Amino acid sequence: GTIERYAFAFTNNLESIEIPASLQKLGTFAFYKSGIQSLTFEEKSSLTEIPQSAFAGTNITAVEIPDSVVRIGSLAFAKCYALEQVTLGRGVREIDFSPFSFCEKIRYNK
Repeated sequence: GTIERYAFAFTNNLESIEIPASLQKLGTFAFYKSGIQSLTFEEKSSLTEIPQSAFAGTNITAVEIPDSVVRIGSLAFAKCYALEQVTLGRGVREIDFSPFSFCEKIRYNK
């Protein structure tokens, strides 16, 4: 499946989302400045890319990038001021320009 670009952008009543394993494509700015506080990925994710600004400006506090993700796009999580913990999956091979810019509370885990 696909979530189109800007699909849930500026949707303030979204608080928690789980990306289903069947999702193959996430559009740029898909959840931009939405009210998300909790973001999880279903086990055995087939998503290979988190595109540009997909979750930028959200209120998430932690994210565990699934092993299926190979590329994290530019500014993917930019301005997520509450983001404290990021765990990168084993599949991540490409990280574009500053995906975590302005995330001043962040701690990185292997």
